[in-house]
Amino acid sequence: MIFYFLLQGIILLTQQAGECIVPKLLRDIVLGVAYCVNGFLNYRDGTCTSGCSSPYQKQSGSYCYDFDDETPYSQYLIKEYINTAADPGQYAQYTLISQSGTNFLKGSDIYYSYFQRIRIFGGPFIWSQAKFQRIHNIITPHHSLTIAFYIVYGPTFPSDGNFIYSIENNTPVSKSTASYYSTYSDGAKYDKVYEKINHNSNTLTITWECFGPNNEPIKAYCGFYNYYIAVHNCQPYCLQCSNQSTCTQWNSTYNINIVKFSQAECQINQYYDKESVRCFDCPSSCLTCTSKIDCQTCQPTYTQSKLGCTCTMNQYEDSNQCFNCPIECNQCLSSTYCIECLISNNRQLLNGQCICIDGSFLTNNNICIPICGDSLIVSGEQCENSSILPYKGCINCQARCQSSCLTCSTSGIGCLSCKDGYNRIDNLCYSICGDKIITEDEQCDDGNLIIGDGCHNCQFSCQESCIYCIQGVCYDCQEGYRIISFKCYPICGDGVQKYNEQCDTLQNQQKCKSCQFTCDLNCYFCQFGLCQQCLDGYELSSDQFYCVKSFQYNSIEIENCQIQIGIDFIQCHNYTNFGKVEQKYYFEEAPLSFCQYQHKLSPNLYFTYCFDHCAACDENNCISCQSGYYFNDSFSCISSYGIGILAHDEHCEMDNQNCLSCMFNAPKLCELYFEDTCFKCENGYYINQFTNICESKCGDGIITHDEQCEDNNYIQFDGCYYCKYSCSQQCLNCINGLCQKCNQNYQLLDGFCYVEENGIEYLPECEFNINGECLTCQKDYKLDLQGACISICSESCIQCHYGQCFECAEQYELYENICIKNRQCQKGLYFNQELQICESLCGDGFINGWEECDDQNMQQFDGCYQCKFECDEHCIECIYGECFQCSQEFNLNENKCQSKCQETCLNCAQGGCQLCSNGYLLDEYFNCIKITCQYDLSCTTECGNGIIENLEQCDDQNLINDDSCNNQCEQTCDVNCTQCIEGICYECKEGWRLGLFFCESICGDQILVGNEECDDCNQNSYDGCFQCKFQCTQYCEICLNGICQSCQINYELDLLNNKCKSIQPVLAIYEQPNCKLLNNNQYILCQFGCLDLITSTLIIDYNMNKCSKNCKLCLLSQCLECEFGYYGNKCMPKCGDGIIVQEEECDDGNQYEVDTCLNCKYQCPLYCKLCAYGVCTHCFEGFYLDIVSISCNPICGDTILSGNEACDDGNELTYDGCFKCNYQCQMECLNCFFGKCMECESPLIVVQAKGICEQLKQCEGLIGLYYDDFSNDCLPLCGDGIVVGNEQCEDLNNTPYDGCYDCKYQCQIGSLLNQTSCIPICGDGIVIDEYEECDDQNDQPYDGCFECQFQCIQNCLVCQKGICLKCDIDFSFKNNQCLLNIQNDNIELSQDNNDSIINSQNLQELLFYGNSLCRKSECVYSQKPNMKLTYQDQQFALQYIEITYDEQVKYGDQIIKDQDLFNISISDLDSQNYDITINTIQEMSFDLQYAYFQQNQFFLFS
Repeated sequence: MIFYFLLQGIILLTQQAGECIVPKLLRDIVLGVAYCVNGFLNYRDGTCTSGCSSPYQKQSGSYCYDFDDETPYSQYLIKEYINTAADPGQYAQYTLISQSGTNFLKGSDIYYSYFQRIRIFGGPFIWSQAKFQRIHNIITPHHSLTIAFYIVYGPTFPSDGNFIYSIENNTPVSKSTASYYSTYSDGAKYDKVYEKINHNSNTLTITWECFGPNNEPIKAYCGFYNYYIAVHNCQPYCLQCSNQSTCTQWNSTYNINIVKFSQAECQINQYYDKESVRCFDCPSSCLTCTSKIDCQTCQPTYTQSKLGCTCTMNQYEDSNQCFNCPIECNQCLSSTYCIECLISNNRQLLNGQCICIDGSFLTNNNICIPICGDSLIVSGEQCENSSILPYKGCINCQARCQSSCLTCSTSGIGCLSCKDGYNRIDNLCYSICGDKIITEDEQCDDGNLIIGDGCHNCQFSCQESCIYCIQGVCYDCQEGYRIISFKCYPICGDGVQKYNEQCDTLQNQQKCKSCQFTCDLNCYFCQFGLCQQCLDGYELSSDQFYCVKSFQYNSIEIENCQIQIGIDFIQCHNYTNFGKVEQKYYFEEAPLSFCQYQHKLSPNLYFTYCFDHCAACDENNCISCQSGYYFNDSFSCISSYGIGILAHDEHCEMDNQNCLSCMFNAPKLCELYFEDTCFKCENGYYINQFTNICESKCGDGIITHDEQCEDNNYIQFDGCYYCKYSCSQQCLNCINGLCQKCNQNYQLLDGFCYVEENGIEYLPECEFNINGECLTCQKDYKLDLQGACISICSESCIQCHYGQCFECAEQYELYENICIKNRQCQKGLYFNQELQICESLCGDGFINGWEECDDQNMQQFDGCYQCKFECDEHCIECIYGECFQCSQEFNLNENKCQSKCQETCLNCAQGGCQLCSNGYLLDEYFNCIKITCQYDLSCTTECGNGIIENLEQCDDQNLINDDSCNNQCEQTCDVNCTQCIEGICYECKEGWRLGLFFCESICGDQILVGNEECDDCNQNSYDGCFQCKFQCTQYCEICLNGICQSCQINYELDLLNNKCKSIQPVLAIYEQPNCKLLNNNQYILCQFGCLDLITSTLIIDYNMNKCSKNCKLCLLSQCLECEFGYYGNKCMPKCGDGIIVQEEECDDGNQYEVDTCLNCKYQCPLYCKLCAYGVCTHCFEGFYLDIVSISCNPICGDTILSGNEACDDGNELTYDGCFKCNYQCQMECLNCFFGKCMECESPLIVVQAKGICEQLKQCEGLIGLYYDDFSNDCLPLCGDGIVVGNEQCEDLNNTPYDGCYDCKYQCQIGSLLNQTSCIPICGDGIVIDEYEECDDQNDQPYDGCFECQFQCIQNCLVCQKGICLKCDIDFSFKNNQCLLNIQNDNIELSQDNNDSIINSQNLQELLFYGNSLCRKSECVYSQKPNMKLTYQDQQFALQYIEITYDEQVKYGDQIIKDQDLFNISISDLDSQNYDITINTIQEMSFDLQYAYFQQNQFFLFS
């Protein structure tokens, strides 16, 4: 922020830290002077500018003015050639006076060109030696003109060339390249022309000439641009003047008392209006002003604003003065009438008064305070305690959450997001045990559930064998255990079996190793150290300790045994010994000979020992030496030195750069090696796989040459740390890990320093000690075995917290909470601490080891995935991660296979869409088009909307007429189908066979149909037609419709047989045909083909030099050079190289999807529907075809949103949200967002429902209507008991299906509202007692229920509630039907013997139970009436129930009348809590009539 202070004419600029001073206009209020900061110029409208270099600007002192700003009455006459715009009427205004040489290469009538991305007059290919003239007309009285333009010269414009211009009759001005303003990047030069002349006539004549005999229109041309003419007019009402302030002749209407020309001519309480040239009085609230709304000073009590001098929002105007509203009002009309209340004061408007809102009360200080706990959330309350549990997010009506909550809901529902280490469940935060984050209710968190590792279930825990545990650290163990690194481990060999020990080595050394039972390695089933069963081929020894090879069924030779008798061995081969367990001979481990090394590589191969270095033996003699050896005098094989062949006594040959004296140096510390490669190190050393060097390993318990000690742990200050001597921190003299002298207050015991019990001071690292013995240490320290507090982390750890090392020192890396020194690997390799090797890391950008590539990401199908080459999943030709060809349904675009179909397509086959997603239809071009009313689909119930309605057989939601559903929504079959039933084809035309869904052409039936090119009734290849596609003979180069036009090289065309025959070469006559060179009757060189060296046969292969098509130079079937435009070994075209070859339709050198060429195939441009060879002929709906640019442009005003249109409302109305297809809000809108206003000028408000600005609507005095700020309207409030507006009813509750819900009539479930009455829905499975007897959800008659009334089966005599009790005469009940009886010898039809469902006694009981009317002993069947209770209404605690019957009723006798007619109670309420009274509406009597009663229930809840 910058602050400006004006002190005695000195301007001070102060700057807040971190911000820049922005130069701006400073105004001296006292002096009334306007000026800019140093380096900036004054500009029009009182602003500042940093430069004055625009073509239409001129600097005058410290002011930069535009040409139309030179005088108060200046205006532009001409502004041409300043951009790419063109005016077709310009050409007629320029007159060609003369020309010579070459001009107008683009056309004799084209005078313009494009230069530096703007349109200029003349320019390249246009103007080199010609003269033009233009006459301008000026109708206004003026005194002078300003003329300016830029001259441009071509890059090679000659020095003798000139650009000449003349204005009116003034002397012509000649310009040349000898003096110019600047140059362009292509060498062209330009100069600026500025002329201001006195002028008062009505015409202006200007001529321009490009002159020079050496001028030419390509590189030595002329042109001009940035053409401006500004006319400096006289004052209004002036007919003739000498300057802008001196008029020599006035108009007859001029009145000096009325017409004014400046503010200085007006009075102090007036302002000057430039448009009307008048002085007007300021508004009454202003003292001084510059316009009607721009007040400079105001009357007392008024406030200056951008609207002038007005009263503030919380003031009202009376008698030309502003008065403050009452304190509780935000806006008011008077001191007693408010129109808006202060919301922050918890007040609401009622009859012009601001009263406390519901849920708040008025205090003595006249302040409305919310009532917490009244179930109402008002301003100042975030939630309500009465509806939300306090611990869950609401305390004292304010949103409060747990301390573990990161984001707390402001509405009081609880936590929205928790801190790290917590899970959110039901808006509460619960700690996550196992995420290694220690939370408030966790003692520890080690990320596992291992019992006894120090932390279990996020609480400190030790092993069961630990007897002294503090914070998960064990300090003492049970008997039989020893403590190692604060953990208890069983002591193997102490004679006591503990924990996971299977045995104890001290008790059974033969069967027990490391306290675990072990058996022979060839044992199949081992139990308690005794083998119970051996592997196949082995048998168990008598002591069950060993499994030996079985010789029961055959005699097997013992490997490497030199002398064997039966199954016994007598003597081994050289360099071997016998292993009892495996029953094999093994090589002695010594420096390996070459023979031993070969056997080690292939242990399953046997070798026989012969003479040294002998290649072949004959009994006891060597007859041939190995390569590199020769016989000496004693016929032994000795090596030949320096002949390049490696002998037995040579490690390497001299020609090997790593070889010195033909010997390799033996690897150091290596026990078993070959040449310079080590296979086994000495005891205590291990092979480094990267360097192949034997190195020691600290911590293995073996002290090597570079280690001082080994204690098998990494505990500091215990005498040995990282195999170097290390004493206690309090040791003053340390020798070989044993302390000789300790610090003060410490005593020496067994080489360690301990705290003296009577010492006064203790170690500061100790947190709690007893009698000098430290029990717990401070944070980041732990107790060692001697009771001293040592750092939890190692010395190389520089950031340690709660025992966890987070950062190591330089040259160390963190591994399993330990800082280990880095091992140096070559670039791109990383040291694996666990394997102790350098290995590559996928994703580091380096390609090493097994990696094929490394693109530093794990994104699939981008060419490289998991450091292996990989192409798009739809790529069918992939080479080194680059895709060269995609499958048929996809296009190759930037190494990606993109579907040829749109995103809205669900099923794409062969590049065409077969099924579109919901809301889209498939047109005849297999494109998915959005369903709109324009297709009469989604807005109507006609065919094509995807819904089968009325008489439609189908509706596939597309416009294709030849598929299984035509455009009349009738099921159709394939066009080649002859018999079609309901869209299913049963028979096809001749030449077609029935496939899965369609008719398929039959290839081989000699009938040419469908997409068959030919059909020769065979499957012979190269006969002109193969698989019903044209195919020429073999070796054909150019094929046309199955007929070969030309053959390949070395073949000629046989026109008679249409075949390519090989051209027989003319052979030179030698002793043998095809022989080119003989030597002693032996073939040495062939004329053609090649020589088989084994059979000495000349093999003729005339195709041995044949290459693929488009090969230019071929050698031995390998193409050395391809034809132009082809690449690779197979000479394939490369799409995108800009070269169009035979296989390509086009090649524009790019892969843009929106141009006319994609994947070297013509495609329609963007928004084009139909095109030919990439040229658009028809555009999609919503676009028109521009015949100049041949492109599809959106049509604004057609209500179709297309192209770059932001909106399209189909009208030309301004300020309705969309104007000229761009978003536009009202003028009063301050913040417009996508056509919706977000902020309005005061006093207007934003109507959120409409996104427009409106006046605040007043709802006072409108009963039942309340103000809604979303719609700025007076709306009814459902539930207030007042039926108004669009409300149909009001029952003061939210109970559904009670007749009125959400203030709309609503029927009970199973009924349908028809105007104001409810009609039951028959067939929905819901029985409405008053109207329906049953509802079985079907229209099947005689199934027990028909049209929601009980109906029995046919021929039923007695029917009750849909159940047949007895069939009619001559019918019997069988299989749930009444069937006619069949007369035969065994069955006699009679009324007395009618079958019934049940016997007569049960039938009578069932029929007359409660459904009878009796007189003495005679009874007749009469169904008893049903009583109905119908809820009517409820007012507060009083309910009204209607009691009726479904038929007429009467009293049975006088006794019943005297008794209580009803006995009604509520089962789930105590009778003391309610009172029921029965009111008679229509009394019951001894005559049949409809009775009607009303039951009133009054609830007595305290």
